[in-house]
Amino acid sequence: MKQNIHELKKMHKMKKIILYIGIIFISSIVNISAQTHIDSLPEDPLDNIDGRLSSPVRNNNLSFLLQEDSCYDFRVANIISLSNGYIILARTKVESFNIWAYIVTSKKHPDIKIIQKKIKKGKNYKLHLRRYFLLPAWVGIERGYTVDIMLGNKTMSINQNGDYSYLFTSFDIEGLYQIKSREVVIRKQKFEEEEINIRNSILPFLEYISYGKQVYNLFDIVDTLQIKRSLNRYGHYWWWRNPSNFDYSERKYEWSIGYPVKKHDWMNKDGMKRDTLNPKIYEEVFWGMLKEQYKLPIDSQDMDRDFLYSSIRLKLLYYSPSDIYTVQVIWKIPNVKKTFIAIINIQKKKDTYKIIGFNKPYRGYRLYLEEKNERFIPE
Repeated sequence: MKQNIHELKKMHKMKKIILYIGIIFISSIVNISAQTHIDSLPEDPLDNIDGRLSSPVRNNNLSFLLQEDSCYDFRVANIISLSNGYIILARTKVESFNIWAYIVTSKKHPDIKIIQKKIKKGKNYKLHLRRYFLLPAWVGIERGYTVDIMLGNKTMSINQNGDYSYLFTSFDIEGLYQIKSREVVIRKQKFEEEEINIRNSILPFLEYISYGKQVYNLFDIVDTLQIKRSLNRYGHYWWWRNPSNFDYSERKYEWSIGYPVKKHDWMNKDGMKRDTLNPKIYEEVFWGMLKEQYKLPIDSQDMDRDFLYSSIRLKLLYYSPSDIYTVQVIWKIPNVKKTFIAIINIQKKKDTYKIIGFNKPYRGYRLYLEEKNERFIPE
């Protein structure tokens, strides 16, 4: 009897050992398969653009495969509400790959006449997208950047926390509504018709910030009060986290994508003269930011207006029905080995155009370098 019990215990022990070995074997196969799958995925050529500063945290959402202005059939998986807008998480397929896109939209209700349908979770929508920033997010294990998304006179501050590589806008969406395709065509045509006038209006502003050139009609081209308000909407630059918190991802931490971001403290950042800086004075804040983040103005006598004008490249990111164009502007300065890039708001009133917003610079462009940042701004 004792022998039988001993044999049963021995057999039970053997079964546990075999089961344990089996679990280890299967887990190894799964891990190898998963790693092989990850290694076989296409890589974003811009993720390691300078050969040494690739993001330590990668999400493999493959959104770099999405072609701007191409039409994709997206299925909405989630809608994240922020104070001034929404992030719409949507999925589509490109070839055989599942692609996740994070689409930003302002918190607005469009005119009922232009609404096609409401955006809801679990529903499909045909959308065209544009990248808000040209480079993918850089995400550290313990810290990362916070980016500002200016859409008209609203700004959303969002943590680059590893959930996404790119943020997108869509002309097909306003608030949580898909608008009619005819309205989208009208808005794009409107920008194309206005583009030369917008470019002409931006030129004196670029001269103003690039050379510190005094403009006799400054208040005709710049609404300093509105720009000051846009500066005050900046979010703080960094977030921090404890790696041990990864085990509790269901909790809402300050580095999560939907957590409210604190406002930027102009008295405690950017290397400005904190003992003399008065955050209430627009000129001090604006020029302090340009000096630290853009290394502007340039002390140069070679002010070639034709060169500056011909270098300007515009990309429309968002259109507000109040005739506010949120535009990415790229320009160059003669004899300076550097490419400048900014996101601004320009508003049309009657036949005049005025700069009313200036967004926080994207750290990935390395605008804080004196020269040679061209490789960080893709064509």
